[in-house]
Formats: sequence, structure tokens, C-alpha cells
Amino acid sequence: MSLYIAIILYILSLIIGLFLVATVKSVSTRIFLTVFSVHALFLFLFLLAKFVTQKNETEDHFTFLLFICTGVILAGLAWKSSIHLFFKIYCSLFFLTIPLFFFSPSRLMVFLLTSQYTGTIGKSFHVQENYFLEQQHATSATTAYKLVRKHGLFHETIHRNISFNGVLDSVHILGFDSMKNASIRGYTSKVTFVSSENDSVDVTLKLEKEKTNNIERRF
Repeated sequence: MSLYIAIILYILSLIIGLFLVATVKSVSTRIFLTVFSVHALFLFLFLLAKFVTQKNETEDHFTFLLFICTGVILAGLAWKSSIHLFFKIYCSLFFLTIPLFFFSPSRLMVFLLTSQYTGTIGKSFHVQENYFLEQQHATSATTAYKLVRKHGLFHETIHRNISFNGVLDSVHILGFDSMKNASIRGYTSKVTFVSSENDSVDVTLKLEKEKTNNIERRF
């Protein structure tokens, strides 16, 4: 759900920023500084969460998302105000997210949510060669994974919605044939106040991109 929120907020801020550039003739310094103060507040809250409260790097940073979105809006305000040139150049840097959005929308959304320019939000496990098992961003209560093949900056998704009945702690490659399939054993754990349970699930995935996923599970 947070991924969709990031997409909506970013596109909305982009529309507002471009609308301001195209239509507004002038903006008072007071209005600019008010929006800039909110922008700076989101940056402060993000840094507080990241470095003081030691928030997990893979968790969502909505304050960073709001920091970027307000920066995009400020980019539309800056050149319509009489603010110092430094602020105009600083705010314009947020428009650099536009080519990033067209180059790789998913990577930009991950960056907006985690402050890390990577291809995945969750954990990533190396399978073999250029194949990786990556955690999909949660759209429901269950945790799912995808098998991707990396070609430099470009990632090709081979399979989606692979379930190991929990969050993976580690994986073990049971077999791998680059021309056919990969057999993967995923290890999960569940810790409660009274017990700690470990489990594993084996999956076999074809290494050919298909419209429907053929996943064989052995429990």
C-alpha cells in the first residue's frame, strides 16, 4: 500500500510543481519560506528517525518521501519568487527526479520510501550468476518474493509472488541449471514470547519468463 501512496504523492507534487512553473507569475518570499520551513521540518524528522532512533534501513521513511515531494513543489515556487539564487538552484535539483522517474519508476519509488537508490525495498538473496531472490513490497499481510535477472541497472522479473510462508532469514540453493530451473530452500523463523519456531520451504522455479508462474513447492 505504501508504494501506491508514494506514486500518488510524487505524481501529485510533480503536477503541482509544473503547474506553478507554467501558470504562476510571482510568489511572495513569505509563502516560499513557509513552504520551505515545512520542507526543512520533514528533512529534520527523517534524519531523526534514521540516525537517532536507528530505524531499520528497509523500513519505509515517509518523512523522506514528503521531503522530496515538498522539494518538487518548491522547485515550482522558487523561480517565481525573489528568493536568493542559492535557494533557486537548490530547489531545482528536485526536478532531477523527473528523468529518474522515466528511467526506472520502480527504482525511484524505492528511493522515495527508503532513501536508498536500489531495485528492491526488502531483503535480497543471491541465487546464482545474475539471478537474485528479492522481497516484493508488501501489498497484503503476507510476504512474497520475486526472482529477478539483473543486467546492469536493468532488472528482468522472472517470477513474482513466491511464498515461503514467512519472512526469509536465509536461503540455500539446492540445484541450479541456467538453462532450466533453480531449486531454492528458504528458511524462516517465528519468535513469540514463549517459543521460537524455525521452518523451511523448498521451491523450484523455471528460469524462463512466463505469463503464469509455475512454482513447485515441497514442504
